Amino acid sequence: MQAYGNALRVAVLSEVSKTGPITAGNLASALNVKPVTIKKHLYALVAQNLVIADPPANEERAGIRVRYTANRAEMWRRYRSLGRALGFEDRLD
Repeated sequence: MQAYGNALRVAVLSEVSKTGPITAGNLASALNVKPVTIKKHLYALVAQNLVIADPPANEERAGIRVRYTANRAEMWRRYRSLGRALGFEDRLD
C-alpha cells in the first residue's frame, strides 16, 4: 500500500483517474502544485503500475509530452485485495 501512503499521491491518482490522459503540467495546474512535485508522485505511481505513461520512460521521448492515464485494472485489483484483507469479500462484486 506504499502507493497510497501520501495524501497528495492519492490526489494525483484521483485526478489522473478522473481526467486522464493528462500531462504532468496540466495535472500540476489542476492540483495547484509545482510540476517537479507532481512528477515525483507520477513516477512513483508508474513504478507501482497504478498509472501508465505514454510514451513510456524506456522509449525515446524527444520533446514529446508524456500523457498519464490511470491503470484501472490494477486499481481494481488492489481495491479487491484490500477488501478481502478487511473481510469484505461479499461486498466487492
